[in-house]
Amino acid sequence: RWLATNTIRQKQDGYRSVFITLEAGDITASQLDSVARLVSDYSCEGVARMGFTQNMAMRFVHEDDLPSLYGRLLDAGLAKSGALAMAAPVGCSGTTSCNLALTNSHRLAKEIQRRFLDLGLDGDKDLEDSTIKISGCPNSCGQHGIATIGFFGGGGRVGKDMYANYQMSLGGRSDGQTMLGHTCVRVPAKRVIPVILRIIEIFRENKKTGDTLKSWMHRIVTGAEDDSAAISSVKDIQRELQ
Repeated sequence: RWLATNTIRQKQDGYRSVFITLEAGDITASQLDSVARLVSDYSCEGVARMGFTQNMAMRFVHEDDLPSLYGRLLDAGLAKSGALAMAAPVGCSGTTSCNLALTNSHRLAKEIQRRFLDLGLDGDKDLEDSTIKISGCPNSCGQHGIATIGFFGGGGRVGKDMYANYQMSLGGRSDGQTMLGHTCVRVPAKRVIPVILRIIEIFRENKKTGDTLKSWMHRIVTGAEDDSAAISSVKDIQRELQ
């Protein structure tokens, strides 16, 4: 799983780029020291790179060194799989450190990642090109608008009580067919993970040969194909949450 979802072959024979999975971008001081040593020992480039997906990348790692590198990552607590999969959501800092945030998007991204890895969804080929991005407010620091499944934080009220919720958008992308996601429903923060899993379930029930979640979602939200069963199922989610 780690080899499939954390490494990609480079055009240079015998070399791979290795991506280190972090939880919503978090890394401890001791882990950062370990990464520095790993870069020195295994990367011919000699540097690590940070990306928009909140992981770290080491380039020019020889394929013969991958078993040894993986063992060292295990020792450092950095060997989680799914760095290049939907199982690694992007989450802004949220209420952890941002005065503008309305929800703890940072913590939610971590909880989604842990649940996906527990369920083995990082290895699902139908999900590998999809993304989950979460912002703690409408300001889009988490780039939720271009995610396959995106969320931005807000608040709701039941009587005199306030509760955290997220506005969900579906079908965003930025891969040559750039478009913002279709805003569809508000989801209570505690029900975000069940809603994501239900959307994946609806996809599996209605997909066609060759579909990935990303391509299927694009057809649904753009109306490129009349899939009434899938659209009805997504609307059912909205009715259930009201």
